[in-house]
Amino acid sequence: DGKWVIVFNGCIYNYKELKEELEGIGHKFISDSDTEIIVEGFASYGPDFIKRFNGMFSIAAWNIFEKKLYLIRDRYGIKPVYYHISNDKTFIYGSEIKSILEYRFYQKEIDKDALIEYFTFQNIFTNKTFHKNIQILEAGNFLKIDLNTKDYKKIKYWDFDFNKSEKFKDQKECAE
Repeated sequence: DGKWVIVFNGCIYNYKELKEELEGIGHKFISDSDTEIIVEGFASYGPDFIKRFNGMFSIAAWNIFEKKLYLIRDRYGIKPVYYHISNDKTFIYGSEIKSILEYRFYQKEIDKDALIEYFTFQNIFTNKTFHKNIQILEAGNFLKIDLNTKDYKKIKYWDFDFNKSEKFKDQKECAE
């Protein structure tokens, strides 16, 4: 519908099923790529369409008419998305930190809290990075940036649920 522009890195494993569904409601496709189903799905369902993705991905989706940007990271955080919001509200993002470090007004500084977290746990479990004021978008989250209001909001769209007891119905299902 010309409303969405995306940048996509990854793979949507269930794109063929999603494509069939979208074709069923009138969407036309010019390729057999998983990228095209993202744009068409957003046209019908908006960013909530990502809740149906099975895959590894990072997506930047720009809604031209609403002037909203959505940065989206897959459920397990396989594909990274880093971002920085400067004091003057300049927003920079990338799949690697070095793209943000190239921003001429970014002041390079070590994030000592992240360093302590890393030395304590041999990992960083928060959204911090070793670079102060550069964050990583957590797995199963998207960041919505509204240029009309100059506001941004992080939204968790998926999380692990260990409370559900998954039981196999029979031997055949277990083998599958």
